Amino acid sequence: MHLLKFHIIGHQSFPNTSWIDVGEGVNILATSTIQQAQVLLEALQAINPPYDCRQVEPFADFPAYSQIHPYKRKIIPSKKTAAIAIYTADPALVQTLATIDPLYFETDRIEVGRRRDYSRWMNFVELPASARWKEIYEVLRPLLSHIAPEAGPWRDRFQEMIRLWQETDRLRGERAHQLSIHLRRLRPFLPPQYHGQLNWCCQRVDLAAHFLQAKTVVATSLPIFYALPPTNRAHTVSVPLTFLANRLGERFQEKLKLERTVGRLNRQWQAGQAGIRLEVDAESGRPVIRSNKFHEFHDGDGPIAEGVLASFMQGVALLHQVVYGCDPIFLLDLHRLHLPIQEPSYRLEQLHRICDQFQCLIVPDQALLDVCHDPRRSAWANFPWLHIAAAPF
Repeated sequence: MHLLKFHIIGHQSFPNTSWIDVGEGVNILATSTIQQAQVLLEALQAINPPYDCRQVEPFADFPAYSQIHPYKRKIIPSKKTAAIAIYTADPALVQTLATIDPLYFETDRIEVGRRRDYSRWMNFVELPASARWKEIYEVLRPLLSHIAPEAGPWRDRFQEMIRLWQETDRLRGERAHQLSIHLRRLRPFLPPQYHGQLNWCCQRVDLAAHFLQAKTVVATSLPIFYALPPTNRAHTVSVPLTFLANRLGERFQEKLKLERTVGRLNRQWQAGQAGIRLEVDAESGRPVIRSNKFHEFHDGDGPIAEGVLASFMQGVALLHQVVYGCDPIFLLDLHRLHLPIQEPSYRLEQLHRICDQFQCLIVPDQALLDVCHDPRRSAWANFPWLHIAAAPF
């Protein structure tokens, strides 16, 4: 899955932003200030972070009231979305979703949002999450005139069940479950030539249940937003890696499989000089992360070498691929990473080498941000892997 665009809503630094388009490869956030780009990425990371949102509270500095002059209204966190991201679904994911319901062969884009109370929602763009009673009943009503006489008791129970239903009612939860049971009991009383229409009704009734299953599949395939350094300054670089290690332990609960996977990862990390190592704790049986590179990413510890950053990112990606089946989306803050000072065009080439096969969103340092705002930067259009993600405020 690749990120296509995102939208941050209601932060006091930019209360009225529009959608920000994102390309593959390197994406530089061309905001007015570095601080704005940092706030954007911190809020974006909350969509799918390597931490518990309710503990970190990435929306804590969002205002508690909305101001529509001259009125002021308190925001209800459970009803207010703070961050939305739209992804493209890759073919393998579409194939998996279609095993749940053929409707998902039409999956193109997936929308994921995080509310102020840190609950998360998901939509399959242009695909319904549930059916309304009206569309089912319009097909079902003519069928009822063709059922066998011995279906009288079924008809009575059915009519009693739907007596108070409204045309606009959504079919989900217990209502959908009971309707599905009744429709399947109808089949023996209906002539075979009408079974196709009955099948269609059953499939539409099952939409809500299938949607919940599809959401679970997507959640296990959604790439983590992996920030370097961590967007939460209270976190060390070990925190997101520990998060991935815990997910690895949850995926491989059988000890032998976990040990084999850990062994394979350690060999790959050693060969790639990632500076990461996993150990399986003897008492708990859980994987524990080790790294000799954590100190390299601390704020104020001096420049970080290009090779150290690139090999560490490759190592993170290997672990992420085992857990989620895809690469993470990297969020790099050049202002805090302190890469060696370079002329902007060389910096871009450096970013290309570091990010290479990954989708990366970049908080620029001041020199790079100044060039992003320079109208004479048209030569950058020759870099197909580079996207200047203008943030319209």
